[in-house]
Amino acid sequence: MDTSQLQLISTKIIKPSFSTPPPPQKYKLGLIDQLLNNVYIPIAFFYPHNPNNASINIPSLLENSLSKVLASYYPLAGKEVDNLNIDCTEMGATLIEASVDCKMSHILSQPYVNAQDVIFPSGLNWRFKPNESLIVAQLTHFACGGIAISLCMSHKVSDAQTLCNFARDWAFVTKETGEQNSSPSPQLNAATIIPPFDDPSVKPVFGMFLEQENCISKRFVFNSSKLSQLKAKISSETGITNPTRVEVVTALIHKCAYEAALKVDPNSNKIPIFVQVVNMRPVINPPLSSNFVGNLANYFGVPFPEDKDSTFVRLVSDLRGAKVGFYEKFKEVTANEFREEILKSVEYMKVISAGESNLEQYICTSMCRFPFYDMDFGWGKPQRVSFAAAPFKNFVILMDDRNGDGVEAFVPLEDKIMYVFEKDPELLPYASSG
Repeated sequence: MDTSQLQLISTKIIKPSFSTPPPPQKYKLGLIDQLLNNVYIPIAFFYPHNPNNASINIPSLLENSLSKVLASYYPLAGKEVDNLNIDCTEMGATLIEASVDCKMSHILSQPYVNAQDVIFPSGLNWRFKPNESLIVAQLTHFACGGIAISLCMSHKVSDAQTLCNFARDWAFVTKETGEQNSSPSPQLNAATIIPPFDDPSVKPVFGMFLEQENCISKRFVFNSSKLSQLKAKISSETGITNPTRVEVVTALIHKCAYEAALKVDPNSNKIPIFVQVVNMRPVINPPLSSNFVGNLANYFGVPFPEDKDSTFVRLVSDLRGAKVGFYEKFKEVTANEFREEILKSVEYMKVISAGESNLEQYICTSMCRFPFYDMDFGWGKPQRVSFAAAPFKNFVILMDDRNGDGVEAFVPLEDKIMYVFEKDPELLPYASSG
């Protein structure tokens, strides 16, 4: 969408509403935080017009509740000073208010997610600007009376779990303003659990994706009935009695994406590998609270099956086998031992991130079961939840659909590959787009 239709109303720095005692002046990052490239994780919640909002000052309400939540998540209101510490003395999150001269339905009906860029803070989608706040949010008013609340959170101090927790707590505090039980309880001890290098000059190696100007993103929805068909197909052909929705959707998308890439460039010598990101909070021994703030993830991968006649079925089977092996390996691993595993993967990631390998990574991160569609700020649950279009390819995000039993997939590909992928006859019977 043309950003000229966007009118900026205000930009404010929201500071935490601290009680006593004041927070520490510095917050030390955990190891994975330290090794991760700093980009924003951008998510948006779309709310239709609600006539009950006529008497509510939504901007003021969001400012006050954001200030309260930041008091609990104080490192996220700080400033990154080096690759080891967050300075908590220069504090504040940025809150933008804007309006756009179109109906919300106009943006949501566009075929590609890129049309939604206008409701995100300008230039921050999956990027990071030096000296910018670690949290930048935007309230956008539509001509129809609907609103969108977008949230860009620095990946340096948060992952998908932290993003979800913060959005949940912000929504809860907004809705329950004045209640005594509305104080969040994040766990702020990343450096204690997974100690970082003491050298702040250590360079990030994870998440150094190469940006491409010709990437487009599209949302695909797999409803529960289509997922049941996919699962039944896998069960009948592999003997796997309980394939998960994440397994079947991941396999189908990656299989179709790779085959689309081959049609565009039949002479490519890239070797595809499919990578699944895993939230390690419930995996390591003992498990960590879901309220742990920071990055705590690992991954496992499988190569593309050589048997082209049964690629989808074989890929599901291989993903299941790799997952079982991964969880078996880590079920007794302590946080300290997990730290050693992360260090082992650093050199490999340096090669991949620098583009010096002939491996073509197809990455999936699943946010299924994260309650993004439950984010009620006081005017109902969102009609749509969306991630911003990514400027890099092959990084698929999965999340629950609005009903909770389907899957929404956000798929970024090179444009010429997307135009082949979105017409794939194996994908179309199961996925709707928009």
